[in-house]
Amino acid sequence: MSEEHKTLERMLAQGKVSLHEFEMRLTLDFEELGQQLMNGEITPDEHVEKYNELVKMERNPFGPPQKHEHI
Repeated sequence: MSEEHKTLERMLAQGKVSLHEFEMRLTLDFEELGQQLMNGEITPDEHVEKYNELVKMERNPFGPPQKHEHI
């Protein structure tokens, strides 16, 4: 995962960015990644690797489960 994405995920966990903003940034990253592939700036293998990174962030935007109290 890139440093930029780690920072974004950390900011979400700390409440510095909203879930909506987090999702918007990921959407923009997906679009930019596709454009890079179409322009020949990255190889298909690089695209798959970076795409998979983004998908992992999308599925688990809040990090690992935290301990909580059952009511």
